[in-house]
Amino acid sequence: MDQDFFQRQYDFEIDQKNNLASSMNTPFVALTVVGGGLSTLTTSFAYSSDRPTYCFVVFVGLGAIALLVSLYFVLRAFLGYKYQKIASARDLVAYLRDLEEWYLKNGEAVNIAKSKAQMDYQDFIEECMADATEHNSQINIRRGEFLHLGTTGIAISFVLLFCSMPSFLYQKVYKLEGVQKIEIVKPIPQPLQGEKDDQKIRE
Repeated sequence: MDQDFFQRQYDFEIDQKNNLASSMNTPFVALTVVGGGLSTLTTSFAYSSDRPTYCFVVFVGLGAIALLVSLYFVLRAFLGYKYQKIASARDLVAYLRDLEEWYLKNGEAVNIAKSKAQMDYQDFIEECMADATEHNSQINIRRGEFLHLGTTGIAISFVLLFCSMPSFLYQKVYKLEGVQKIEIVKPIPQPLQGEKDDQKIRE
């Protein structure tokens, strides 16, 4: 078998792992921005029993649900995975030496023992790379799917947030200012008729 092929496949999956790790920043930033927008709108809206309020609550509620679902998928893409790696160089060298010693103990000549040990060693390396590549490939596919679902949920939440803006702007532009009620506790005393006449004479 071509060991370079297994090496390239193994390296490719490790690169995919690093690419997925570096791409996690964007969804978290988007979650923060959309979540902040939803929080600002919900706390700034003056709720009442009218159609714009009902529309606003529906869109914001659906947007919040989509945002929570997307957060779940993004976390699933980030947490709970363990990649498989081949053994360290020191362990591989020790394994090769053990193979050589095993063949020597079984009566093989030195050259033949080294040759057979090298063949077994190459087969072992290829098998380890194949297993690790398959394992890591499945993890990368699963993480990529969760990341895609997470970004899709963020996009849906943003669209719903945008759909709630007309109701929010309508409420801001056309809302009625609260009517202030003034209650006179003590009536203002009115001058009597005679006092009015005296005032006119003095003037």
